[in-house]
Amino acid sequence: MDNRPIGVFDSGIGGLPVLYKLAKAFPNEDFLYLGDNRNVPYGTRSEREIKRLSEGNLRELVSLGVKIIVVACNTVSACIGDDFSGRRIFKIGINQNNREKFVGKGAFLGTPFTVGEILKRSPELKANIDFYPLKDLAGEIEKEPFSDVEVFKHRFAEILAESFFATKENNFAPFMDIAEHKKDENERKEVFHDRARVFRDHFEKQIARYDFLYLGCTHYLFKEKVIKSLFGDIKCYSGIPSLIENINFYLENNGIFGENLQTIDFAGECARKNADTFAGYVLSV
Repeated sequence: MDNRPIGVFDSGIGGLPVLYKLAKAFPNEDFLYLGDNRNVPYGTRSEREIKRLSEGNLRELVSLGVKIIVVACNTVSACIGDDFSGRRIFKIGINQNNREKFVGKGAFLGTPFTVGEILKRSPELKANIDFYPLKDLAGEIEKEPFSDVEVFKHRFAEILAESFFATKENNFAPFMDIAEHKKDENERKEVFHDRARVFRDHFEKQIARYDFLYLGCTHYLFKEKVIKSLFGDIKCYSGIPSLIENINFYLENNGIFGENLQTIDFAGECARKNADTFAGYVLSV
């Protein structure tokens, strides 16, 4: 038995849906959540910056007496190890446990850093997964996690289109270069307008090919239903079930399950900025 809390770390509010699932899976564990709202988003930063910020937050959780640390941020998970200052770290993301479940053709949505690191470590995944680095989506959700559905759907489509256009593997990259170098706003709009029908037809066919969708940033879980609706009736993965399986195995194998009534506390910037707004989300969704 070990009644110390489980520490959960994210670059902002994205880890709260993960915290909710963990609280349901481990009803006798206490949790301490630290969200680095001051420096979010992480996904557009350099690896050095991400490591520096992450290690500072991990040190804070260790100083607060957590028994293990759950990194509920795909971007951070892509660049840190499995242990920190004597604490076991459990990371969300694609691993052997969940990648074996992928069947058919998939789409992976994530931050530019996460996508880049996955493709660097596991380039073979490109054989059956198309990767979309979404530059601004996590930041958009961080600002307005409960924004109007139609407003978000429009913004998400724009960000997804920008990623699709810029992908070298399709025929739209030259078009993006042309549009971006047009100095006159009307000319730029005209270029986009001329290609809009071609893009829409091509991308709708592209989406129809997918058998599964992987949400590679925990911020996206706030908008999972909306995002999934644009891809149709396909399976959606996030890595949470395998994360819970790994944590359960470790706690059981080491005899460190808790026997608490369960409390959920917030640390650092998250406590000052988001506790009132988001604690209800964690406990009631």
